[in-house]
Amino acid sequence: MLQLFFDFSKKALGDKRKNDLSSKIIPIEIVEKVGVKMEWDKRFNADQQPLDQEVSTFIANPLWEKLINSLQTTYQVEPKLAYSSCSMGNGYWKGWNLKFKKGGKSLCTVYPKAGYFTALISLNSQELADAEVLLQFCDDYTKRLYQTVAASKLGKALSFEVTNEKILQDVLAFADLRAGMAKKKN
Repeated sequence: MLQLFFDFSKKALGDKRKNDLSSKIIPIEIVEKVGVKMEWDKRFNADQQPLDQEVSTFIANPLWEKLINSLQTTYQVEPKLAYSSCSMGNGYWKGWNLKFKKGGKSLCTVYPKAGYFTALISLNSQELADAEVLLQFCDDYTKRLYQTVAASKLGKALSFEVTNEKILQDVLAFADLRAGMAKKKN
């Protein structure tokens, strides 16, 4: 299937060059044109760091820009790209991700997906009481997510699939909780 895709994309591009998977990046427009979705970790391997525009094009969701703008404006943070080779969840976490940190503390880590993104927020054990209060004002999706994630002595790791404005607002509220805890310690 993958070889067929590359043969078809060469034809769509009019490209006569050799199919070298390690050095070629297929533009997302071609992927959409031929109707084949490539997973993020296949599109950009560990040696092929994506550009900001490529991340935005792959996610293709205005909520992504809202998240970035909000975090940059509120906390003056820039996302830092990191590559994860994690195989958990059948490779769900594998590939380039974007880490937003303030004062050495992670606000959230974003994993690009086709048409949306996953925001991972890890709450430490001291933040759980505040999270329970915040949860009263959250979307039902967030409440279910929080209840299904088991707590450990370290806290909870919440992975939000950001597909609508309400979930984005919850992500920003939990990021604010994380940032607030960092301020209390300083």
